Amino acid sequence: MRLTTQDSISAASLASYLIQLASDQQKKVAIIYNKNSSYSNSYRTAVRHRLEQHPDRFLFLEECYWISESYYRIQPYLEEIKRQNADIIILIPDGGIEPNSLNNVGLISRLNLKNCLIVGSATLYQENVLHWIDEQCQYQIEPHYRLNDHSSYSQMIACIPWHWQSQRNGSRSANAVAQSFCQIGAQLWGEGNLTWRSATAFDAGLVILRTLEINSNQTGQSVLANMNRYFKEQKKQIKGVTGIIQFEQNGDRVDPPSEIVTVTWEPQQKRWRWQCLT
Repeated sequence: MRLTTQDSISAASLASYLIQLASDQQKKVAIIYNKNSSYSNSYRTAVRHRLEQHPDRFLFLEECYWISESYYRIQPYLEEIKRQNADIIILIPDGGIEPNSLNNVGLISRLNLKNCLIVGSATLYQENVLHWIDEQCQYQIEPHYRLNDHSSYSQMIACIPWHWQSQRNGSRSANAVAQSFCQIGAQLWGEGNLTWRSATAFDAGLVILRTLEINSNQTGQSVLANMNRYFKEQKKQIKGVTGIIQFEQNGDRVDPPSEIVTVTWEPQQKRWRWQCLT
């Protein structure tokens, strides 16, 4: 069983958002991913399949599948899609399995790609990306990107399983579990450190605890067997931080959550942060 949102669901949510944005004219799309990562490959296939159903809205440029390799190999590709006036760059790093993957995402995020939207999967949701953007805004020469014009930088979005500002499962939602998690978590770590990773980890603990409630005298193997029986065979459910937790027979989550987030400037704290759009 897995709590995180399946690649196909997340990619569909991201594609739907892009389809709405491209309602006025055709957009040129570049995709950068890691061919050595099954996750990166799967996500790339799913999001491209969705967008290809709208040929009037999206024109695909040549793809780059070596994001995990040297930046000097990627640089000519970036220069080429910049020359072709790419409107959208879809970044799908592998999540850190190969270190260069995330490092190159940071370098790409610092490029002065005017009028180009950078979008990505949940692996793009990294604190380092915010640091790179802050660095860009401080040292870019062109006035449009200077530090006194933070509101101008709104060119990056990502699709993630959960965000603390979520209308369905956030700090101000009707989900009491999420409210408590956000309240305690904000006191311990601060709101900016309440991530989808910590939320799904908490929910994983809830799944295990519910299984132990059935019979506290269990071995490791019997816990797994009882977990499968309770959640998959009997189709039971519980409410967690990320919403209702229920599983299909194949272990995928039923109606998994997804949120679209963007990067915005927080003037009071004088820092960049990820903000929920949906």
